[in-house]
Amino acid sequence: MKNQLSPYSSRKFWSRWIALCIFIFCLPLIGMISNPAEVHWTMFDFAAAAALLFLLGISLDQIQQKVNTRRLRRFVIVAVILLTAILWVELAVGLF
Repeated sequence: MKNQLSPYSSRKFWSRWIALCIFIFCLPLIGMISNPAEVHWTMFDFAAAAALLFLLGISLDQIQQKVNTRRLRRFVIVAVILLTAILWVELAVGLF
C-alpha cells in the first residue's frame, strides 16, 4: 500500500515551507542591518540560498510521497537535510 499524500497535504507542506524560508531569509537580512561590518550577503548569496532551499523542499516533498516505510523515510529525510546543511556550510565558509 503506497503512502500517497493528498494535494491538500502537499499544499499545506509548501505553505509551511515558504513561511520557514522567509524566516530563514530574514535572519541574514537582520544581521546585515544590525551589524553590516560582519554580515555581507550579496544577491548571489540570497539566490544560492533560495535555490538550495527550493531543491530541499522539492526533495522533502518527493520523499514524503514516494518512500513507503516510516523508518526509511525518516532516514532519507535526515540524510538529505544533513547533506544540504554540509553544502550550505561549504558555500558559506568553505570548510572542506
